[in-house]
Amino acid sequence: MARTTVSLLILLLVGSSMVIAQPRDRMRGPRDRGGMHERMAEELNLTDQQKDQMKKLRLDFERNQTDIHFKIKMARLDLKELFLKESLDRTAIEKRIKAVSDLQHQAKLSHIGHWFAVNEILTPEQQNIWKEHVGERAGRMDGDFRGRRHMRRGCMLQEMRD
Repeated sequence: MARTTVSLLILLLVGSSMVIAQPRDRMRGPRDRGGMHERMAEELNLTDQQKDQMKKLRLDFERNQTDIHFKIKMARLDLKELFLKESLDRTAIEKRIKAVSDLQHQAKLSHIGHWFAVNEILTPEQQNIWKEHVGERAGRMDGDFRGRRHMRRGCMLQEMRD
């Protein structure tokens, strides 16, 4: 009984920490991200050269994020496998949780790096508009993560049980 309770507690902690790194695209619904980028480019009044630079930066960023999120998914599968074993290895589980956390941190730093790279190709006037946009998005991040964590907690526990 105690082992089951401890296992469920660990699953709950792992599940809630793993949900934080979920890509935001899953929660956006039918909203057109390309339209968002076009509206921002229009608001910034980008030159053709800046538009080309932005497209390259966005593609590079998306490639990098895709790679990181793939690694996170694989680490989560490894973690799930550890929880499904007959005897639980706390050290291995903690190591895998740290790996997931490190990858989540890497994804967030990559996002910040992208924001700085975009800022570097903008004029001072455009930077003011960009900073306002980035500030709005950064301010919403915690709320988005909190909402997703509570919404998905039951799903994550169910996945771990299956």
